Amino acid sequence: MAGSLTIYHNPSCSKSREAKNYLDQEATTKGFQLEVIEYLKDSPSPEQIKQILGFLVEGKGDGEDEQAVYGKFLRNNSGVSTTQEVLESLGEHCANMQRPIVVNWAANKAVVCRK
Repeated sequence: MAGSLTIYHNPSCSKSREAKNYLDQEATTKGFQLEVIEYLKDSPSPEQIKQILGFLVEGKGDGEDEQAVYGKFLRNNSGVSTTQEVLESLGEHCANMQRPIVVNWAANKAVVCRK
């Protein structure tokens, strides 16, 4: 497996640490690059957030609507149903972003790694 992945990581979050450790091992074994972004220090741009949301919406499961996808992206979604509302929520508190989120930019895919 060649290429690279990006993980939006919060070292204070146990799920994020677990995902990062797993991906570090996989990167070594399978030979891909892992970019680690501590999103509380280096927040994704609005354009990156829009791209990630687009990847999540495209990859959504059967019976899942966009609002459910937005709910997965935000920790405290409180009825968020549009990309603009997601951006506004993250603009107020970047910590509202769910973590970890893993993105394969080349394949146009993203996954919220919470379960």
